[in-house]
Amino acid sequence: MDRRKPLITEISEGDFRKLDLKGRVTKHDGEGTHIVEVSLNDELDREIAAGLQSNDEEYENMMGNPVTIAIHVEPNGMDDGLYWDRYMNRSHPPRSFEIGVGIRHLYQTRDWFEDRSDCWRVRKCETKTVYRIYLDRKGEERCVR
Repeated sequence: MDRRKPLITEISEGDFRKLDLKGRVTKHDGEGTHIVEVSLNDELDREIAAGLQSNDEEYENMMGNPVTIAIHVEPNGMDDGLYWDRYMNRSHPPRSFEIGVGIRHLYQTRDWFEDRSDCWRVRKCETKTVYRIYLDRKGEERCVR
């Protein structure tokens, strides 16, 4: 494991998109399990679309707070570079990033980054970078409410 302290970067949506980051997701099909590369910009678009289609309270919570994306450390030896945390009880397969929407304050303990109002937390020792992405209000027209 990488023992350096993970970085927390506060960034605008436009600047985050310019980074054009990729992540890895475990996919299951008839031929077995595969790890495929995905665009984090596409994943962010999915989260924004879901928030825009949700109720008004959820929408305002999403637009009023940064979207948090934690990026797992690169694979090193036996480490597969994927988050496997049962605490969050998410319905997605293991992947190299975790997205949290509506996190007002990201708490830090000795071992964790966490949102205490929801079940979202990642181990610091497994995390390379955490992006706190402030969504552009001008981008609201991308989805019809």
